[in-house]
Amino acid sequence: MTKNFLVSNEFLINHLIDFFNTTELFKFHNTEIPNILKFGRISYLLKKNPSKKLLINFFDNIIKFVRKIQFINESGYTTSYTKLAEEFNLIFYHHQQIKEIIDDLNNVFNISLKVRRRNKYGEYKWTLNLIFKWNYKNFYRINNNLLKRKLGEILNIIENGNYHDEIFELRNPSCSQFYIRGDASHHLMDSEINHFNDQMIDRKIILNDQFTELGRNLVNYVNLASVHYKDNKRAFSEKGNRIIHDYLQSYIRERDTNIIVTEFLIWLPINDSSISADYIYGHIDFLFYFNDTLYVCDYKPLDKNFFRSLPQVCLYGLILEKMLNIPNLKIKCITFNQEQSWEFSPSILNTHVKEIIKKIQKINPSVKMEWNQYLKF
Repeated sequence: MTKNFLVSNEFLINHLIDFFNTTELFKFHNTEIPNILKFGRISYLLKKNPSKKLLINFFDNIIKFVRKIQFINESGYTTSYTKLAEEFNLIFYHHQQIKEIIDDLNNVFNISLKVRRRNKYGEYKWTLNLIFKWNYKNFYRINNNLLKRKLGEILNIIENGNYHDEIFELRNPSCSQFYIRGDASHHLMDSEINHFNDQMIDRKIILNDQFTELGRNLVNYVNLASVHYKDNKRAFSEKGNRIIHDYLQSYIRERDTNIIVTEFLIWLPINDSSISADYIYGHIDFLFYFNDTLYVCDYKPLDKNFFRSLPQVCLYGLILEKMLNIPNLKIKCITFNQEQSWEFSPSILNTHVKEIIKKIQKINPSVKMEWNQYLKF
């Protein structure tokens, strides 16, 4: 496929037109009737000059777009797929309608795309996505049959793309937007929160990698993966030279016997007429089943202060807990980077984190707990 895109656009477009116009198409064996009907409609449109011009323009943009992806893939150049979509005037309106196109691109270029959220014009934007991967072998090792059944149901929905695309509406909050920070008039400084960090660690509310086996393993994986991919410049960020998420995920998936899934989409209906949003959602970097516990793990290569991202990661755990709805299920969270890890219960968001932020607000009232309104679900 990639060699085909070395020839001229004009040749490819003419070839496509000839292909869709030919009667030989109907001599293919084992072709499903719906596919023949689709080809027939395209053939009809290519016979009409106005629609023919539109389709030629579409093919031309697609060819240029795939060429650009090929260049990025081979050169190590990085860019935003939102920018690419805008550059080539490609806007997709419905998640399910483009699933096949996305799957084809994933298979050819070993990347993954996702629909982000609707913009103010009602259009879906799409961007580079880290790859959802389900480790079936590790999943079937789970010794809790109820967990295996319920988690399996969710994973099947995600794998088949059967979730509602309304999840990504602009009005719906993503967990990643909830960060503990001040505002432009009063930034929240590390010096304002370091004391509380140390306090939670001293009280064992937060366990650093000295006390958690999986946390130590994750820190080791970051460093081992960095060595493993040291000659691949695409595996590292431009700033800080830190290994990026998808390469780390690939490295861990291939080696760890407890990893269940990476880039795990979670969502929950809000069902509250007083709130303008319909869903809250997020993507969990890593989900492990370790020592009879589900571990929600988030890689934060640039964060030296785990406290700031606690709302995001705690919400992952709380939403997953609601989705599974299994009594006495143990769920823990871990934030980690190349130097340290921190393990905690997602429930601390409603207790210790809330208490600390109230204390911080006395000094810095610009710090908000915007996620509180979504904790009623």
